[in-house]
Amino acid sequence: MTRFLALFILKVKKTNQLNHETMSCILDNTAELVNSRLETLKRKIKRCLNENRIDVRNIDGFEDILKDTSDYSKAKNALDSENLQMRYFVENFNYVVSHLVIPQDPLKTSRILI
Repeated sequence: MTRFLALFILKVKKTNQLNHETMSCILDNTAELVNSRLETLKRKIKRCLNENRIDVRNIDGFEDILKDTSDYSKAKNALDSENLQMRYFVENFNYVVSHLVIPQDPLKTSRILI
């Protein structure tokens, strides 16, 4: 899921020329949507099991699944800051960040993302 989310971030940022703050808002709103839908689904599953007199505790591992945090939230936490995103891109996608030194002022650098 982290890889999928990282690719999503790269694609959406580039396609729409978004800054980090805007992308962060999109990810936060998406997390709310995903988590809300997941909680609704969990409630429906529990209700269905209760109506059929099935105790969740009698199904090995099922209770843990219902308590688990969404994969999206876990992936989002791993990519929560711009620094974490860049580190993930470099480590997992062979993403290259190079610095160009401008001859007039050796202290001034620009980022070129390839």
